[in-house]
Amino acid sequence: MKIFYDCNALTSKPSGVGRVSLSLLKSLLEKRQNDSFILFSFNNNIALKELSLYKNVEIRIIRTIPQKLYNLFMRWGLSIPLELLGLGGGDLYIFPDFVSYSSIIKKNKISIIHDLAFKYYPEYISHKNLKYLNRQLPKSIRRSCIILTISKSTQKDIVKYYDVKKNKVKLFSLGVDHDLFKSVAKLRVDLLKKYDIPGDFILFIGNIEPRKNIKLMIEAYIDSYSAHRLALVMVGQKGWKDDEINKTLVKYQNYPIKMLDYVQDSDLPRLYSSAKLFLYLSLYEGFGLPIIEAMACGCPVISGDSSSLPEASGGASLLIHPSTPEIISSSINKLLQDKILRKYLIDKGLEWSNNFSWDRSGAEFSKIIDDFLLSQGS
Repeated sequence: MKIFYDCNALTSKPSGVGRVSLSLLKSLLEKRQNDSFILFSFNNNIALKELSLYKNVEIRIIRTIPQKLYNLFMRWGLSIPLELLGLGGGDLYIFPDFVSYSSIIKKNKISIIHDLAFKYYPEYISHKNLKYLNRQLPKSIRRSCIILTISKSTQKDIVKYYDVKKNKVKLFSLGVDHDLFKSVAKLRVDLLKKYDIPGDFILFIGNIEPRKNIKLMIEAYIDSYSAHRLALVMVGQKGWKDDEINKTLVKYQNYPIKMLDYVQDSDLPRLYSSAKLFLYLSLYEGFGLPIIEAMACGCPVISGDSSSLPEASGGASLLIHPSTPEIISSSINKLLQDKILRKYLIDKGLEWSNNFSWDRSGAEFSKIIDDFLLSQGS
């Protein structure tokens, strides 16, 4: 079988959807070695060069139209059929970044919708992305044979907002690379020196955007600071609509708040392992994979209770409703001071994280493919 896989989310600095797309693809390549994979993208990159080493892979770079012009058409509500992009002839098309391409002839398409944050918090989404998703996602859902998503919470949202039959929206679990994400605290001194971190710290990892509830998180950290005197380390690429976050950082610039921007995956386990606790207080998430990564590294987690975060936490985090700085700061102090609670969450987190692996994700995805093809008589 010839499977086309959209690799446009793969970049030199992958995060979120890009990391999921790459990890899932690698698992599928291992699980489905008798299938041919055509990996297509507008841009060649390091990830594609590495993937080209797989025997069952062909790389196809789209040169029919520049990506910027294609994206502009998509925001206008237009779509160039995949046949005109040189992508015809596939038996199955997988789109891991929300939106599938149109086609002249009906094709078997699977698209992954990670979240519907733009429906709940449109004010926190960039204008161009909001226009793109509002115009293209309904069309993509109609032309996809299967919609995949990563939590029961998002599955309910998709059914609710797009009037889709629940049996069309299927679940698969995300994974964690346990060879990478594990406790490596013995390298802590090297880590502190490399990133100029002033001693013990509290950790946040995620794009710097308002949906992550970062402004309130910083205010809560300041409120609790006198009780613990720890630094706050924030890892994440610049997002959008972050003016209020930047103003808050300037306001508290005399406190030990360290912004690290993008950090390579190879250093993330050391950050998780060295942190006293991990904060993840988003207003909305499709899942919340950093929670699982932190747990796999033996770092206790304080998590918000919105959307899918209780699913991701699995009862192994300190789950709170992060609506005020006082609620968050008291939880920070509680977790830092209560040794019994810390040990319980660390042990429970390690146990819960073992339920997630990319091998399992690939197996679940592969079964969905096989079940679909069987239903089609293929």
